[in-house]
Amino acid sequence: MIISTITGFKESANVIYHQFENYDGSGIPDALIGVEISIGAKIMRAIVFQEELYRAGLSTEGVIGRIKSSLNKALDPHIADYLINFLEERDKSLLANKSRLSLDELKEGMTLAEDVYSANGIKLLPKGVTIQGKMIKILNERNSSDPIIGGIYVFKD
Repeated sequence: MIISTITGFKESANVIYHQFENYDGSGIPDALIGVEISIGAKIMRAIVFQEELYRAGLSTEGVIGRIKSSLNKALDPHIADYLINFLEERDKSLLANKSRLSLDELKEGMTLAEDVYSANGIKLLPKGVTIQGKMIKILNERNSSDPIIGGIYVFKD
């Protein structure tokens, strides 16, 4: 409402207001469907959607999988296609110096290339930490009750 009162920002206010509308009409606040949703709101929905997935600890591969499963549901298929292409292209360069490992493959001295999250969205370790034996033990214990999701990314040697 605040943005809509600023001269020249009516369309921006509309995009922000409808950023949680789903392509299939199941969203909020107005349950708009398909063509009823502005292109700006569709783009914002895709951005918010992928940001929520990253915050939940999913890897780019996991995010792309969820985006694909949300085509024609939460996300407009054309917007989702652009987002998927962007994420895949971006990751080609981002993953060039990273390796995805399972918990069993972690060794002391490795450096995390991405934050490590549990399935409940709790950040267990931040990017840049050098792995120590105690950390591996704690991660293994934690993994049994609240699994690590998205894999563990470390910098390649």
